This record gives sequence, C-alpha cells and structure tokens, in this order.
Amino acid sequence: MLMPSSLKSLKHAFLRLLLLGLLSTNLGLVWAGASLAQSQSRANSSSAEQLQQQFNQRVAAHNRRIVQAQDELQALLNNPRATDDQIRNKQRELSALRTQREEMATAHLLRLRRLQGSP
Repeated sequence: MLMPSSLKSLKHAFLRLLLLGLLSTNLGLVWAGASLAQSQSRANSSSAEQLQQQFNQRVAAHNRRIVQAQDELQALLNNPRATDDQIRNKQRELSALRTQREEMATAHLLRLRRLQGSP
C-alpha cells in the first residue's frame, strides 16, 4: 500500500524520535554509571565492576525487548488493518518497557552509590 508522502514523513520522524530517545537514554545511563563506577575506592572497584557488567547485561536484554516492541509498533503502523487500539496498546507497552529501563538504571546507580559509601 502506498502512503501519502506527508504520512510517510510523519512516520519516519516518529521512528527517528523513538530511536533517538533510545540512544540518548542509553548513553546517559552508561555515562552516569561509568562516572559513579570510576569514583569507587579500590576496595570496592571489583564489586562496582561486577555490578556494572551485570547491569549492562540486563539493560542489553531489556533493550532487545524494546527494539522488538518498536518493530511490532512499526508493523502495526504499516498494517492498514491494525486498529487504533492495537497501535495505542503497543505504544503503551513500549512506554512501559522504557520506564522499566529507567527504573533499572536508577536502582543500579543507587547500588553504586551505596558501594561508594553514600547513604
């Protein structure tokens, strides 16, 4: 099915925003985690490194779920038979996954902070 150029442009802009949000969030999390991990004492550095590795693995798995949901949303947007409710539900799922990722990041940063000796 051919789409009018304005709809196609809008869809591409939406997808670029989704991807940009994903990348900027990941870069911010990596930077914040690395910054805190670097400030750890030598005694805690191996624990901090282990936490960072575990976190990176969990986030990578979670990001794969986010990419899958983005692909599913894209497929729904391209499917003329997909209902508005299906598209909205998929967007809600995607938003929930992103929120979960942010909560994972906050919990991780708090763990690193405790290792550093902050309250």
